Amino acid sequence: SGERAEEAIRYLHASGAIRLTMVNRTRENALKLKETIQSDLRGAIDLQIEDWDQLPTCLMSADLIVSTTSSPIP
Repeated sequence: SGERAEEAIRYLHASGAIRLTMVNRTRENALKLKETIQSDLRGAIDLQIEDWDQLPTCLMSADLIVSTTSSPIP
């Protein structure tokens, strides 16, 4: 779970992003991914976690939206 999201976060960071907001249906999964990313990148990225019910607000304030899924069908 979260492999594509992790890949997207790493790519965005490598491209210069320093602050990202992640919205996930499962907060626990988002927090695990945040811990992994921030540990690997030694805190070089500010990764904020928002609850699923905050998705509409996050969408309205986003500069870029990346949606990921683990579905085998695009």
